[in-house]
Amino acid sequence: PRKVKAPLPDWFQSYLRFHRDSIEDGRIKDGVPFLVYQCYGGCAGLGGRIKAMIKSFYAAVCSKRVFLIDSPFPFPLDEYFTPNMIQWNASFPNNTIQVPIFVRMGAEKNNLTVPQHDQVGVRISKAHGKNILDLNQVLGTQVCSAYSRQKVDKLRGNEQQLYHWGSRVLFHFSDQVKARADELKHNATLSPLAPYVGLHLRTGAGDTWKEEAGRLRKAKQDGHDPFVQCFRLFRDIHGFSQAYVAADNNEPKDSLHQIDPRMLKIAKVETFHIDKSLSKNTTAGMADFRGTWENNHGRASMVTARSGTLDLFAELKMLVDAECLIMSKSSLSYA
Repeated sequence: PRKVKAPLPDWFQSYLRFHRDSIEDGRIKDGVPFLVYQCYGGCAGLGGRIKAMIKSFYAAVCSKRVFLIDSPFPFPLDEYFTPNMIQWNASFPNNTIQVPIFVRMGAEKNNLTVPQHDQVGVRISKAHGKNILDLNQVLGTQVCSAYSRQKVDKLRGNEQQLYHWGSRVLFHFSDQVKARADELKHNATLSPLAPYVGLHLRTGAGDTWKEEAGRLRKAKQDGHDPFVQCFRLFRDIHGFSQAYVAADNNEPKDSLHQIDPRMLKIAKVETFHIDKSLSKNTTAGMADFRGTWENNHGRASMVTARSGTLDLFAELKMLVDAECLIMSKSSLSYA
């Protein structure tokens, strides 16, 4: 069940003051070192991007840099997330250099490229995926040498807590995401007076989705499924009377809903999952994405892609609002 939010540690407050004092009239002050997480294409799915942004944030904290986000792909991030405690969408100079902070390098897995302090602007575009360090590994590298070993040791260990702190500092859901989430709750007939469990089914891409689809079809036939069994256990112990099933495909939603339609609630959505929706040849970024997508699917389909992105964030909001979660092995569930 939902826990009371832990207070932010003192070092967080110190960084928030530094960040606030480094920005004036929506722009970073001249000469202040900064680190930008950048997404112009090929940035993984939503969960992977959220984790990448939070990892990049901690790298900025550890290297005493102002953290900023430049993420217009496939649509501007601030349509869905707005800044919470720091103004990560402030404008900045264009003369930045790209540094592969999180990439494993050869046999020396933690021998990373560290930005020099005279390099005022640094950008990161690869912070999630294969051969990328996890958050605890990042905190154990030279990137965090600006902090004492005692401080770094306090940070390391509880990755989940670190991600939760990072998301609290960085993100609010936008008004349109909150409005769409409320609409989905209504469409799913969730009772506003009763708490609900969030079930997230990772459908993924390619073979992963085929395997999951087969499992769910079998579950629909025999009436048994690990997600449903887990929910029923939560129901019996904590008294939950309803659950919302989130997925990036309607087939698994239908499969679970048919097992227990009275308690397992769904709303039909057409989520735009970047990992599955983009052409394999679409790697050059926004211009290539929009051109290829319109050529293959028509200009009107871009409207569908935008609304599908909104649905993706809205279902994330519904998982956040749930009293507890039953999760797939998924970056989105973890986020």
